[in-house]
Amino acid sequence: MSESGGRKIIVIYEKSSGKVKGVKMTGDIHRRRELSEACGGIPHGELGFTREPRGVEIDIENDTCKCVIKGEPLMLFGKDGLAKFQKVVIKEAREEIKKSEGIFIDPRSGLGDWILGAECAAGARELYQGKRVIIGGAAKYKELYDHLEAKFEWGGAWGDGAKFKGIYYVDQRVGYQFDPRGGNFGHVAKYGVYLGAEELKGRIKLIWGYGEREEYLKEIGTTERVMNRPILGIHIKSASSHTRSWNKKSANEVAEKWLSEYGGSVIFFAEKNKGEGYPERIWNIEPGIREIKLAAIIRECNILVCIDSGPLHLGRIQGVKEICLWGGTRPGIVLGRDIGENDIIGEGGCGYKGCHSCDKPKALCMEAIKVTDVWEKIKGVMYAERI
Repeated sequence: MSESGGRKIIVIYEKSSGKVKGVKMTGDIHRRRELSEACGGIPHGELGFTREPRGVEIDIENDTCKCVIKGEPLMLFGKDGLAKFQKVVIKEAREEIKKSEGIFIDPRSGLGDWILGAECAAGARELYQGKRVIIGGAAKYKELYDHLEAKFEWGGAWGDGAKFKGIYYVDQRVGYQFDPRGGNFGHVAKYGVYLGAEELKGRIKLIWGYGEREEYLKEIGTTERVMNRPILGIHIKSASSHTRSWNKKSANEVAEKWLSEYGGSVIFFAEKNKGEGYPERIWNIEPGIREIKLAAIIRECNILVCIDSGPLHLGRIQGVKEICLWGGTRPGIVLGRDIGENDIIGEGGCGYKGCHSCDKPKALCMEAIKVTDVWEKIKGVMYAERI
């Protein structure tokens, strides 16, 4: 049985199973007891409802309502695993893009989100050849843009949009992007929903001129003359509400093990850590460093231990070997890939619905990641790479 309509749709579901039990139009339901009346007498305390946009086709027999972000309303999904609203948005986007001169992609958040936005732009350039593809962003990301191998236009801040007349605008809309399929659908792919495609993939890479990276390292004060190899990078401090920090004490233990086992140097990013007995071989890169300089020094690392953060993305687009510590987020949600051999998943019992809604006094997921977990991964990479 299918029902649809022109007004906004109220989908009534059973809380215990998420199964759709009834459909009404906006304005037809005024009191909770009317939910029961619309669903054959099921007690209204056992029912919930969600609103879907006009044009959504609803299959009562097969559709289900699911929670994809803790604390947010449930969303309606078909048996194909695709959120029903996405099909409507994709259809509308395709029509709008046909009429537009190009696309403006506007990642408004932090460094990691800007890199994901740039990957989206690379994918959009392949998808919509012949149309302008423009990446937005704060001025501080312009230096990174200038070093990208994949080229599209730089737009800076969108502002009131007047200078981009005829251009189709796409921002993050993070609250509507989470996709339960994971695997091949990460944040980049979710931009694709608003670009008229179910999936969107794009690859970007930072390219350095001859001697350019070395000049940045001199400015930082961490040239190869003062840094011993191999180099371990560590970034464990979150600046986002969507992920959590790892334990400082544990990170210091990893640093000491590295210096004892392999020698070399350790670089802490956005922290003021000191390793016992090895202060001259531990470098601290404090917050506020220019993004291009941060990229230059991350490129020097043989291994980067990191949480879901900007440095993680700067490392992966430069081919740096990474050991990723995941708490409330997952590789499928963020990067559109399955869990890999160098991913460490913190089990905190949160249901992976996003750290911004975590009600735990401590980040139990990150507390669950032990020094031995990280060290075993490091040893595996060192052996595999013969470093």
